[in-house]
Amino acid sequence: MNGIWDNVFASSIVMLAMILIMAAVLAAVSFRGTAKRRKHFEDLHKRLKSGQKVMTSSGIYGTIKKVSEDTVDMEVKSGAVMTVSRFMIAEIVSE
Repeated sequence: MNGIWDNVFASSIVMLAMILIMAAVLAAVSFRGTAKRRKHFEDLHKRLKSGQKVMTSSGIYGTIKKVSEDTVDMEVKSGAVMTVSRFMIAEIVSE
């Protein structure tokens, strides 16, 4: 009877080791993707300047009129100028 429990114990340790290895690989892949995304947005926010057509993360398109340290004044199609956080800019549509 001891032989069966030794096999069960050994199988459990192997299964636990496989789960830990898979979790480590998933964490590494996730961290790498997050780091790439963070770098992309840091570069995007540094390149912001007046006259660029941009899209915000909520899907609003507009043209940048003024860039401040934390905010951007953006003119939308109706002619209204909105002040939004520069971190809401998700994409530069045209330079």
